[in-house]
Amino acid sequence: VFLSLNSLWEKNAKKFLFIILIASFFHVSALVLLLLIPFSLKKYNFSAHWKAYLMILCVIIPFLFQIISKFAIQLFGQRYEGYSVIGTLYVSIGDFDILPIWGICLYYYIKSEKEENERFKIYLVLLSLTMIFSIVSSMVSLGRVVYYTNLGILLFASELMQKKGKQSLDILLCLVLMAYGVFYMMYSGFMNVSVVTNMFPIKLFL
Repeated sequence: VFLSLNSLWEKNAKKFLFIILIASFFHVSALVLLLLIPFSLKKYNFSAHWKAYLMILCVIIPFLFQIISKFAIQLFGQRYEGYSVIGTLYVSIGDFDILPIWGICLYYYIKSEKEENERFKIYLVLLSLTMIFSIVSSMVSLGRVVYYTNLGILLFASELMQKKGKQSLDILLCLVLMAYGVFYMMYSGFMNVSVVTNMFPIKLFL
């Protein structure tokens, strides 16, 4: 999934689609990133309308998750049965735990030059999707998809490290973001035995 994100600002839809399909053999939930495929299209500057697209996603994702949970999950076998339960939608403060990072990214987006501007839009979209997915996962147990969108944190940190004329504040924020991203990955993934045992594509066929 991480390798696919670079193709978004490369405007390479075929590469993006191919990598996501490969990633789906590790876990079919990777297909949710197909929501980002409009940003990889060359013929249309979709990123110019990223705010409107996010508003649309806020409306359709709850319904999309319910459809996936109720109908599509059954096609993928016993491994995914836990994702077929639909509960009650509720919002908690924890759903917005990356809002400060989103705010920092917005600040850099506003002051960035045109070339950087396109990439910051993608980071903002990824971080926004993390919050949307976190809220909707209270209703449908598909919260693992935030693992993919949280990659925006590491990409944003990398952007700050490569920034021309970077200042000490840029480096400090970069280190904080990288530390947060690594800690999150370790805490939510590699310290959870049930997650680690399902990280390999052969599990899809067992």
